[in-house]
Amino acid sequence: MQKIFLIVLVFVLPVFALAQDPAPTPNASSNQTPTKISPGSVLPIELSKTVDAKKAHTGDPVLGKIPNDLSSNGKVVIPKDAKVMGHVAEVKPSSHDNKDSKLGIVFDKISLKDGSEIPLVAEIQAIKAPVMGSDAYASQGAPPPQNNPTGSNQKSEMGAATDPNATVSQQPQSGALPTNAPADQPLTASTQGVVGMKGITLNRGTMQDSVFSSQDKNVKLESGTQILLRTK
Repeated sequence: MQKIFLIVLVFVLPVFALAQDPAPTPNASSNQTPTKISPGSVLPIELSKTVDAKKAHTGDPVLGKIPNDLSSNGKVVIPKDAKVMGHVAEVKPSSHDNKDSKLGIVFDKISLKDGSEIPLVAEIQAIKAPVMGSDAYASQGAPPPQNNPTGSNQKSEMGAATDPNATVSQQPQSGALPTNAPADQPLTASTQGVVGMKGITLNRGTMQDSVFSSQDKNVKLESGTQILLRTK
């Protein structure tokens, strides 16, 4: 499951930047926890627990994790397995009389192992169904993992350069995002919408949330679902 995200990081790192506290005093630790994540950064997340519209309630916690170390300026600033915490903002289960369903989610913060927290203001840019099997990485022909500590531009698989200064305002913001791309399409920093989840759509919610909807079945996000967050 972890390997599927390696291709994402090749394209995520150029737009991943963090704001830190002012320069440390001589007695301060050199490994300061960032105070916030810069707007326009793209964060890969993997759901740690299934979220089911049939069982969920507004306010229920949603738990994910960072699948690989994330670096800035050559240093790991968010380590692998850091917890990403959120909540259910709105929910409507499918019923016998009304088949449509929706599930709205907001991610609020990243929790590190030392007990520190980084607040998040972000929206879900893309989501992809879990990929089972240890050979999933190889089957996509993904390049080997790379770091980009300098933050310089790189070319994506599609030939589009990623911009280290990209912001949310440079991305499409209104209406439904593209949906139901082929299941074998890997997530990159430019991926938007739903990948490999038939009948599910992704829209901007009215409660600062990202809303998954279906017209004919209950919305259920399985453990291991891959998510891209773009910070605001």
